[in-house]
Amino acid sequence: MDGTETLVVNALGAFEVWLGSTRGIVPTRTKAKALLAYLTLQRGTPVSRERLIEVFWPDADPRAGRANLNTALWDIRRALRKTGAEAESALTTTQSIAQIAGETGTDVSSFVSLAASGNNALLREAFALYRGDFLEGDYCEWSIAQRENLASTFEDVQARLLWSSHDPALARGLIARNPYHE
Repeated sequence: MDGTETLVVNALGAFEVWLGSTRGIVPTRTKAKALLAYLTLQRGTPVSRERLIEVFWPDADPRAGRANLNTALWDIRRALRKTGAEAESALTTTQSIAQIAGETGTDVSSFVSLAASGNNALLREAFALYRGDFLEGDYCEWSIAQRENLASTFEDVQARLLWSSHDPALARGLIARNPYHE
């Protein structure tokens, strides 16, 4: 990346990658998408390769885990190149770490920040930002835990908006998502 364009990963609903105002190419492998989301959520913090293997391939033997990680990293770089990013500067790796460098953003971070607000206008923004569940189709423990946590936060946003607006459409949506929500 040239430093002026922000890499944005949207993982709520349909997975999307944006570089500035250009919609990017999405990695083809499910684990590569999850890995890109994970690294982007780390906001430039280096993550050890061992940790990544532990999170995404916990049952793989070390050699297979390293091979799987390298394949996922290759898939991310390929997608970033096709988007127009300088893949080697956007995704930096060494023998021991991997990280997304430069300006980054995620719909997940924005959603969590907006959902924490007590302001109805910001809650409506959070509601609109939640286009679907987190990383649909990926079933590693990390993704499942994130998905459940974010879905719970979304239901809380719906309930708070319903409480203040008494909107029947919100009530129907909340009941459809969780018929046992009180």
